[in-house]
Amino acid sequence: MKSWQEQKDMIEAEIAKFPATFKLRAFPGEEFFIKASDSFVQDDGEIQLYVHGPHGALARGTATELRKEIVK
Repeated sequence: MKSWQEQKDMIEAEIAKFPATFKLRAFPGEEFFIKASDSFVQDDGEIQLYVHGPHGALARGTATELRKEIVK
C-alpha cells in the first residue's frame, strides 16, 4: 500500500492531465471540476476522481471513464 503522500501525489498528477474546468455531455452549459480532496486511490492502485459542479458532488469514476464524458 502506498503512503498517504504517494497517493496524494498520484491523484494530483492525474488531475493535472485535465483542464481546470470542463463540460460534461449530459449537462450542457454547466462547468465541472475534479476535487482532489474527495478523490482517492483504491487498494488495487486505480484512482477514483470525484467530479463537482454547480450543485456539489456529481459523480466519481476513473480518468478513462471521465474522459469519455467530457465535451469541448
